Amino acid sequence: MSFITKYCLLVNSYFSIYKRFYKDFNSKYSFAKRNLKKTLECPFELSIIQPIEFISPYTKQSQIQNLKLAANKIEKYIILPNQVFSFWRIVGKPATKNGFEKIDINHKKIQDHGGNLRQLSGIIYYLSLLGGIQILERYNYPTDIYSEEQRIYPLGSDAYISYFQKDLRIKNNYTFAIRFKFIVENNHIKGSLFTEKKICPNKINFKRTDYKNYKEILTRINRRTVAFSKYNNLK
Repeated sequence: MSFITKYCLLVNSYFSIYKRFYKDFNSKYSFAKRNLKKTLECPFELSIIQPIEFISPYTKQSQIQNLKLAANKIEKYIILPNQVFSFWRIVGKPATKNGFEKIDINHKKIQDHGGNLRQLSGIIYYLSLLGGIQILERYNYPTDIYSEEQRIYPLGSDAYISYFQKDLRIKNNYTFAIRFKFIVENNHIKGSLFTEKKICPNKINFKRTDYKNYKEILTRINRRTVAFSKYNNLK
């Protein structure tokens, strides 16, 4: 990749980020704020557990550290009625200066821009579907990189993120507060949606259609399509 190409990509990235900030500044969204003083009891819980998706044996400790750091940031927020949760507004840029570790792949340090945090955003998305939380913004990963034997979560339940260009945003459409909590262990991560009042989990159906070069997933809740995802096949 030439210097000019890299420079153009960098400029385009910064332009997209500032465009997003400007749009948010002029929007009517009330974003969730960090709650430092008030404690709020949310006794009801919906949970899912997934194996951690390690990139390579060399990345394990760095990935666990990054997941714990991002999870800790998210847990400090209580999402009140009509407030919007934005993954990137809460987690911030996954850079070394913010405490995130660089990913070590084949003994080479590279800056990972949220790649190993996508499992966390996917769990939040899946919990939001289960809990009937309104999805404002979500993207699927462009390529299905797993075989059926390797798959650790349903195809269609992922939430692809790229710092402030592709975000995961949900809105608390209930009349009571909600919050997320996580337990990150050596090989597994447990994500929980806690609510002030009890909610019944939705039954989710990821309806899949296979084509020659790609797959389509219709995410359906109570016979209603709530999301469409298209994945290119891995070549």
